[in-house]
Amino acid sequence: MGLLMKKFIGLLLALVVVFAVIAGFAAQRLVLLAKSDVAVDSYPVPGPAPVAKMQAGERATVLGCDDLKSYPALHVRLKNGIEGYVIDGSYEFISVSIWDSSSGSPIVFFCPNY
Repeated sequence: MGLLMKKFIGLLLALVVVFAVIAGFAAQRLVLLAKSDVAVDSYPVPGPAPVAKMQAGERATVLGCDDLKSYPALHVRLKNGIEGYVIDGSYEFISVSIWDSSSGSPIVFFCPNY
């Protein structure tokens, strides 16, 4: 194996390590906790009216943040299996360890804190 190939492999491994570190800091599992009534719009296409409403204290699995052309939307799955976008209401995020798959929450990247 030539010196140039060894340098290339070393550079490639360094890039993989840097990417893994950055991804490790950006990766998270989130659960949404409703602090008041939270309106949930239809998925994958938002409609004219909410399809569900969360009550204060209810939790939903955060599936990700989608870009709906003009605004970011928080994609969630409710306990009854309905998926939708959070459109209104007061809530907070509960961070779950990325190593804990029991929450049912997928790992999401770069989901801004609303």
